[in-house]
Amino acid sequence: MKRNSTAIPIIWLTLALCVIWLALGLYLFVFAPTLKTEWARGEVGDFVGGGVGALAILLIAYTVLIQQRQIAEERVFRTIELLKPELENLSARIVAKARDTEAISTEHFEDRRERFEKLDRTVFFREIQKQAFQEALEHPAVAEASIRFLQVVSLIDESLESLGGAGNAMKNAVRAMDFYRAKMHLEAKGLSAAGSQA
Repeated sequence: MKRNSTAIPIIWLTLALCVIWLALGLYLFVFAPTLKTEWARGEVGDFVGGGVGALAILLIAYTVLIQQRQIAEERVFRTIELLKPELENLSARIVAKARDTEAISTEHFEDRRERFEKLDRTVFFREIQKQAFQEALEHPAVAEASIRFLQVVSLIDESLESLGGAGNAMKNAVRAMDFYRAKMHLEAKGLSAAGSQA
């Protein structure tokens, strides 16, 4: 897992300030030849405790950055889980409309529908990517259902974009999912979430 790019400078800054603070403390309380002072009880502890407390705030800032990223990733997961049943049903609707255009045989559709209901909810995502499905995209009802599918996936895209550059691994994982590959396939055929077809 890649670290957040803003978190690394905070860690180095904290470590550098710790070293500087401890070196300054050693110099003042142990090695300072020009200072002929007797230190009161507790002054050394106050010096170290005050410095460590200030440095702890930097570590808290680092923790907040990590938690922000985790919350953003959880938001993407929730979005996917919320929209996944809708995408599965939309993919079934798209292929059903393709069957109505006779681009896909009724027997083939019924076989896939049975798998969809009993075993594999992603079967229609893969059907959309097949060559036999291509001629069905010319039919307005298939194109309309496909555009609705793309609109729903665009909500996941928006959620992914909220991660920024720190979420590249998650973006790649989502883009490897069947529903996203079906989306890319439909877009490659000229459909878009805005409702246009090339």
